[in-house]
Amino acid sequence: MSAVISESKLILGSMPCETKISEPQVFRELIKVLNISGAIIVADALHCQKKSAEAVVEENGDYIFTVKDNNPLLKENIELYVQNEELDSFSRTEKNGGRIEKRTAYTTTEIDWLPNKDQWENLTTIGAIHTEFTKDDKTSSEWHYYISSRELSPKELLHHARLEWTVESMHWLLDVHFQEDKTKVWSTNVQMNLNIMRKIALNLARLYKNRYEPRATISGILKRNLYDLNNLANFLHNFIAVIQITELLQN
Repeated sequence: MSAVISESKLILGSMPCETKISEPQVFRELIKVLNISGAIIVADALHCQKKSAEAVVEENGDYIFTVKDNNPLLKENIELYVQNEELDSFSRTEKNGGRIEKRTAYTTTEIDWLPNKDQWENLTTIGAIHTEFTKDDKTSSEWHYYISSRELSPKELLHHARLEWTVESMHWLLDVHFQEDKTKVWSTNVQMNLNIMRKIALNLARLYKNRYEPRATISGILKRNLYDLNNLANFLHNFIAVIQITELLQN
């Protein structure tokens, strides 16, 4: 379970999960050790739970949760309302991978009609994003639905929902460059240490990119540094120093 600062794409913290089922509980534990005051926590449908909403608000943060079939009644109510009422909207069109993607966001704070609204801590906004994909004169579309404790305009919902892809990008980099999914290690401690080292490497690459090569790709930076023994030696030296300082503080 990882917390990522979407704007800077830096990994803020991680906690191990034994199973997929344990992720929501670990999510709530991670929230408690981070300073999220004033921040918006964006999470996928797995974390769209009343206890998770409470955990975020208790730490003075706000949430945006994706609503899917694990909350069927909530999803159905939002879906029917969004697609049958006149709501404020905002659209943006992009070209990605040879296809045209048009995203239209809808939001409303007029939700007194929503069944069991008060069971969700500080629930203020419901919304949706309709995405149309066009490639080779063929068009497909999909809907995604959201709840939030913050009052959001359609433009703000679209902005924050898109930033959630930062997490997917992180997992892609970890898998492609570090073969994380193919790593077979039985020791939990070794797994955790490898995970930390990979994410430190990603953070360092991101900081380097932001400061020195804003137009470079993270993939390119990682590949160049992979074959630079001086950089590797400096990284290992700094990593060992961090471990030694941590041990001193613990003692």
